[in-house]
Amino acid sequence: MLGIGRHGLSPVTKPILTPESPVPDQDQSELAPAASDPRPVGQQSRIRPPHAPKAAATATPTSLNRASRKHLGAWVLAAAVTALAATSTALAASHTASPRARTARTLVANDEGRLKKKDESGPNLLEEGPATGTLPGWVRVKFNIGATIKAWFVLYPRGGGSISGKGEGALHSTKRYASFGGHMSVTSGTGRYRHARGSGGFYGVVDRETLALTVQTRGTLHY
Repeated sequence: MLGIGRHGLSPVTKPILTPESPVPDQDQSELAPAASDPRPVGQQSRIRPPHAPKAAATATPTSLNRASRKHLGAWVLAAAVTALAATSTALAASHTASPRARTARTLVANDEGRLKKKDESGPNLLEEGPATGTLPGWVRVKFNIGATIKAWFVLYPRGGGSISGKGEGALHSTKRYASFGGHMSVTSGTGRYRHARGSGGFYGVVDRETLALTVQTRGTLHY
C-alpha cells in the first residue's frame, strides 16, 4: 500500500501477523474448527452444526419424573375401576345363576272334613265344610258319584294359602250310608303351599238321602 509523504509516494509498512501473534479483539474460540468438520474455517464460524440439540427440547429429569408419576397414577385409577366393575359383574352373575336353594318341608297329614251340599247338578255335587286334623281350615269339594266316587278338592288351611288335589275311590254299598276308599294326590297350591305336592289315601262315607259326606285323607305333603 502507498502513502503520500514529504518526498512523494512511499510504501506504508504494516505489521505482519505471525502464527504466534494473537488476533486483536477477536474470540478465537468461535473461529476454531471442529475436529471432524471438513468445511473451510470461515464457514465453520458462521454455521451452526445441523444436529445441534435445542435447549428447550431437552427434558429434565424432574419433568420426566412428574410425567411418569402422572401416567402411573392414571393407570392405577383405571385398573381399580376396571377391577371394581368386573367384581360387581361377577357378583351379579353369581346371584343370577345360583339363587338361594329353597328348603322343602315335608308333613305327614291326617285330616277329616264334614261336608254339606251346596249345589247339585245330576251326579255332580258341590260340598264344603270345616276341616280338622293336621291342617285345620275349610274345604270345598266337587264330587261325581257313580259306581265310583271322584272328587276335586281345595283345602284352605288356617294361616293362608291353599292346597288343591283330586281323589277317587270305589263305593262299597248301595244302602243309605255307603263307604268308599281309594287314593288321592295333591297337585298344586298357593301362598306358602305354592310348591305343594303329595299323595295318600282317600276314604269316606256318603249319606245317600242328605248327600252329606264325611271325607278322610291320610298321606304325605311336600311344600
